[in-house]
Amino acid sequence: MELPEFVRLLQEDQRDDGAENLFEPPAAETEIEEWEEEHPEFTLPDTYKELLRMANGFTIHASSESPNGRLRLLPLAEVKPLADQVMEICGLDEEDLTDPPACLMVGEDQDTQWCLGLDTETGHYLEVDYTGVTTDLGTLPSMLDWVMQKIQPQ
Repeated sequence: MELPEFVRLLQEDQRDDGAENLFEPPAAETEIEEWEEEHPEFTLPDTYKELLRMANGFTIHASSESPNGRLRLLPLAEVKPLADQVMEICGLDEEDLTDPPACLMVGEDQDTQWCLGLDTETGHYLEVDYTGVTTDLGTLPSMLDWVMQKIQPQ
């Protein structure tokens, strides 16, 4: 799925339970440039920058009971190295980590069971389950398909 279609589908998504999809304003070019200057060890893929230019974070199916929704794509200011998150949540040491060092945490689920990672070297997104399983979701279009499958009613 391409990014404009994904955003359109989320904007049109009307839920009976009152949950809604919330979009942050687009990231400014200077904000992206400043983040990259502060984090020279990570090169943001162009497709991720395109996503940030459309919305600097979004929350899918947010409600008063679940303010983080089913999935929250983090604003750039909250993006951090994936290793830091995994070590914090799982209590691991650096030698226990298996995800590539070029990975960022760019999203989180509502229950802190997994997070969405981005391998900045390959441009692939990862579902990182805190039980130790990482699934390669592929590039942005494949990840967007995965998100749409995740949020479909069970």
